[in-house]
Amino acid sequence: MPTGTEIALAVLLALFSGAYLLPKLYSAFAFLHIYTLHRSTLRSYVHSPRSFALVTGASDGIGRGLALELAGLGFNLILHGRNGEKLERVKKEILARPAGPDGAGKEVRVWVQDAAQPDIDWKAVGRMWEDVEVTVLVNNVGGAAIEREPFDSQSLAYVDRLVQLNALFPFHLTHTLLPQLRARLYPTLILTVGSMAGEIPPPHFAAYAASKAFLERFVHALDIDERLVLKSRVKLHYLQTATVLNSSGVIKRTAWSVPSSEAYGSAAVQAVGVRRRKVFPWMAHGLQAAVLPWLGDSITEQVMVKAVRDLAKEE
Repeated sequence: MPTGTEIALAVLLALFSGAYLLPKLYSAFAFLHIYTLHRSTLRSYVHSPRSFALVTGASDGIGRGLALELAGLGFNLILHGRNGEKLERVKKEILARPAGPDGAGKEVRVWVQDAAQPDIDWKAVGRMWEDVEVTVLVNNVGGAAIEREPFDSQSLAYVDRLVQLNALFPFHLTHTLLPQLRARLYPTLILTVGSMAGEIPPPHFAAYAASKAFLERFVHALDIDERLVLKSRVKLHYLQTATVLNSSGVIKRTAWSVPSSEAYGSAAVQAVGVRRRKVFPWMAHGLQAAVLPWLGDSITEQVMVKAVRDLAKEE
């Protein structure tokens, strides 16, 4: 027969084990819930036939994929990009598709603006959309080429453009539209497309990685303001992203961990409404992020260096 001391020790061990395992089990369940049981709330941001979603970087890639999904849900669209011809093609593609629920989502506007230019008149931008019922802002524009030179060998003009494109443009656009989003008498939404480069920097991507890390902290701070301090109706999600097939041709094929931009757009829509600020729309990206910390910084960094070198060879 076990003694009282042995029973007490067994109970304590069970309690400690439960305290350790339960949070992990809950995290695992919450993770699986996003991709199995969760139902998107994005359609709830269509408040009238005049509700618009503004999507930056919408001429191709993830932005185009998200725009197609939003149109299917009944949103009117403002498509932003620097290439008017590409934007017009996406506009025609959207207008050629069936209307969203209740026949909504058939007006598409185009906003041609180089997001890498520093001298944007933001007051004029605010006036341009002040009479439009924007209920969803998608900060998607961004990107960088595969780099072969270290940071100090890249021109200041080039790295400044990267910072402007990936950090300052969404920063300023959100600053411009946030008062309008907050003033609505119904819930509004800001989606910001991130990059794992902000957490695990690829080699020679110092400017890009820093920009994405900045963007994640920016969304975090805004979420605290809107949710806990101002208690506004503005909802924020940071869509953390790894590799997605894009139009640049650097990534040449899809895989379980490399979705097409259309597949990623569909997954991003499904993730809206989860009880997390930062969410991985693509399940494989979330699994990668969960596994990498177990490998340690040294191995993770070596894996990243090799991956970028392999991509550079394929260009």
